[in-house]
Amino acid sequence: MKQNKIYIYFLIGVLIISLVSCGTVRQQNANVDASSGLIDEDRAEDTNSAESYVYGFNTYSDCWKSLVDTTSNDYKILRSESSRYGDLYEAMLGEFVSENALLYIPMSNGKELPLQNREGFSNISLLTNELYGMPWIWYNCVYDDTKISIRVTYPSILNNKEASEAKTAWEILKVIAPNAPLPDNYQSYESYRNVYEQLLSIGGESVSALVQECTDCSAYVSFLLKDIYVTVCTQGGGLPDEIWNEFSMVVYTSE
Repeated sequence: MKQNKIYIYFLIGVLIISLVSCGTVRQQNANVDASSGLIDEDRAEDTNSAESYVYGFNTYSDCWKSLVDTTSNDYKILRSESSRYGDLYEAMLGEFVSENALLYIPMSNGKELPLQNREGFSNISLLTNELYGMPWIWYNCVYDDTKISIRVTYPSILNNKEASEAKTAWEILKVIAPNAPLPDNYQSYESYRNVYEQLLSIGGESVSALVQECTDCSAYVSFLLKDIYVTVCTQGGGLPDEIWNEFSMVVYTSE
């Protein structure tokens, strides 16, 4: 009997170790931060019928390893069931392997934006099939005590000539989501009080941003920067003007 007890304790110990060593990827569906601004159906035009799944990460490094470090267990986890999540998700993973896509992270004054570290929520989420049927990386950050969500996707995975030639967020949405709220049609959407273009200086580069202001005081500022499509979201009011003078998206490099 004593030997049986010891054997049972041993099995329990092995199970605990196995769970702890599963890497920093946490599969989750419920704990995407709704306070960062949920996407309502009016905004989304999802033409991708693949399943949707969410992977969570604690740090920028964890996210980078899962996308490009072939020796990482997280790298294997992300690809273990990738075929279930659609061609675009698989295309994005492939772009990272071939280095046609790079992991851009948000910075302010040359420093990584702090992550929110909210209990029960991931600091960084990789959504396999989200807005416009695209895979997205969401960074839940803090800027000067303001909680913001910075969301990135890669238009190159569409393999679409018109999308690749787009120079602004408005132009690319006309291709991938023509029914999205835009400056010439937002009046048709009750949840939007204003949508307009605005020139911003980001990382020393002048970009044309699409600003979507909602009736619930949330705001979405989207722009094309290099080869990524970025949306910066906030709740409870607009973003401070000074953020754009300090803000940049920079390629993450491992230490």
